[in-house]
This record gives sequence, C-alpha cells and structure tokens, in this order.
Amino acid sequence: MKEEDKEIILEFKMQLTEDIRVQIEKIIVFGSRARDEETEDSDLDVIVLVREKTGGCRL
Repeated sequence: MKEEDKEIILEFKMQLTEDIRVQIEKIIVFGSRARDEETEDSDLDVIVLVREKTGGCRL
C-alpha cells in the first residue's frame, strides 16, 4: 500500500469519534488501490471491523 493511502486511512480514523476508534479491530483496504491497479478515478475502498455491534453506520 502506498504511503499516501496510509495517511488517508489514518486521517479517516482520527475523524471518527473516540467511541468508535476504540472499537476498531482492523481496517482492511480492498479494490484497485489495494492491488496497485488504481486509475485517476479510483477511490479508496475500506472495511472497518469493530469489536462490538455498533448498530451499523455508513461513513
């Protein structure tokens, strides 16, 4: 994974509330950027796994 993507994920994580941040088990990157096949139009696809049920939310 590129350093730029790591910085984006860290910034994303820091924008989450503390209640959510402490529940994060793992952040998984998938898609074209994870495979180093991104194009100019590619986004950064992530899955955030949490320890406890949070009721679900789309960020």
